[in-house]
Amino acid sequence: MSKLDGNLQKRLSHALTKALPTKSDWERMTSYELNESLDKISSLGHIDNIAFEVIRWAISRGRLDDLVNGAQRHNDTNPELLRFYHEIWLPFVDAAKSRQASQIPISIDILSAYSYLDMHAPSSTLSNSKNNRTSETLTQLEDIKTEQPTSNLRKCIPPQQFSAPPLLHNEPIALYYSYVDEDAGLLTLLQRQLVMLSRSDLITVWHRGMIQTGEHEYVEQLKHLNTASIILLLVSPHFLESERTYNEAARAMERFEVEDTVVIPIIWRPTADWQHAPFGGLSALPKAKKALAEYSRIEREKLLEEIAITIRNIVENIRVKQYNFRRGF
Repeated sequence: MSKLDGNLQKRLSHALTKALPTKSDWERMTSYELNESLDKISSLGHIDNIAFEVIRWAISRGRLDDLVNGAQRHNDTNPELLRFYHEIWLPFVDAAKSRQASQIPISIDILSAYSYLDMHAPSSTLSNSKNNRTSETLTQLEDIKTEQPTSNLRKCIPPQQFSAPPLLHNEPIALYYSYVDEDAGLLTLLQRQLVMLSRSDLITVWHRGMIQTGEHEYVEQLKHLNTASIILLLVSPHFLESERTYNEAARAMERFEVEDTVVIPIIWRPTADWQHAPFGGLSALPKAKKALAEYSRIEREKLLEEIAITIRNIVENIRVKQYNFRRGF
């Protein structure tokens, strides 16, 4: 986590100086959160210089994650630090972990391979699987080392004996609704159409109406916005007018560009110039040119059904990609 370029270091320094504006703040934070004396890290008095030296110290010792998390715990209400933590740091850490995971081979062992064959082989093969495996397959299995990728296992198992575990073992896909209160009616209609995806544990949904008493609204929204695999933008004139939802759409597009997050504009009411919004280049639903609110109730229900089918297909495609990634394809 220590590979932070100059631009990110500058943004981190800015966030830290806003959250820790005095030297005494820095002394308490380094003592309570890092178990270090500030005097041993920095002898400078200006806050900007202290931030620079503490960041440099954390990078050199591989403790950048400790610094960011410690500062966030020490002052978990400062908006500048919250914004950096949720919009920059958490995505940075997730991306680093993904890169690291993609370079680690998946381990297997011979006994597990035998067990897998016994459980998944066809019944005609199963009766003889323990005692009558061909010498070729047995030799190939025994040659596999425990740190080899699972692709080697596939090469030595006859195709009819290898079956994929069911997709039910995948985690549900996180879906985020971005909307304004004036358009809560569309949220209700969509949730009804997607209810079987929720009941089947294929998706988990989140929207701002689910914020609990005592929870920090901004933090909760950013947390779910930054982790959702599918983001639905319920577009209307009120949606574009709201700073909150407009910023959510901009953040959704950042994730779309970097992480292949699925972003779907759903046009609820006639909305002038929505094509010039950050998401204007995306294909919107419904595919017909009119907004949902312009149709009769029966026609609208039919279009909502088509939208739900489209979302189900997207969910299933994401789950297949997840499964293939775990299989090493």
